[in-house]
Amino acid sequence: MARCPSQPLTFGLNSSTACVPRCPSNLFGDFESQTCLSSCPTANNSEYRFADPVSQTCVFVCPISMNLYGDTSNFSCVSTCSGTQLRDNSTQRCVSVCPSKPSYWADPLSFNCVYYCPSTYFASNQTDRLCVQNCSSYSTYGDINAKTCTAVCGYNYWADNSTYLCVDRCPSTPDMYADNTTKSCVYLCPKGTNWTTFADSTTRRCVTECPSGYFG
Repeated sequence: MARCPSQPLTFGLNSSTACVPRCPSNLFGDFESQTCLSSCPTANNSEYRFADPVSQTCVFVCPISMNLYGDTSNFSCVSTCSGTQLRDNSTQRCVSVCPSKPSYWADPLSFNCVYYCPSTYFASNQTDRLCVQNCSSYSTYGDINAKTCTAVCGYNYWADNSTYLCVDRCPSTPDMYADNTTKSCVYLCPKGTNWTTFADSTTRRCVTECPSGYFG
């Protein structure tokens, strides 16, 4: 059939010679060919197009107002992404890894890409950009202030290998002490050729001088 009029915009039905302003259920209007299709094709510039059930058209970006996301596994606008994919609000698409610009993290509770991880979770700066409850898988430590996994804990915090958290006081069970040379909690305080440190059970720190009344 000949191409349908574009003013007003209509779409051709392959099953008939009719031009319709809105494609029937289970068909989607393709703006490029101006026909009703059962699935949306990739555009000429290789951009994905998705079947939008709200407008019954093929769209580059799924409608934000309906909280729909473009799923490249079926080229449809969906409310729940397939498999382990995540909803990315910056592109309205389903993604396997959340973007770094803007800085998003994969929330395993909601399957959304989020700015801030949920309570008790930490943002992992690895390539998978996950919110994790324990940073041990990355040999990093949970920074409770920044809510991120970090290789080196901040000022007056030390890496606790028993919990994989940055702590302001090393644990007494197991018996550990804050070592400033490694920024970690250690079982034995370090010593060198011309220096030594001592385990202070009061502050749970390695110190160069024992407090008054104590001897190294």
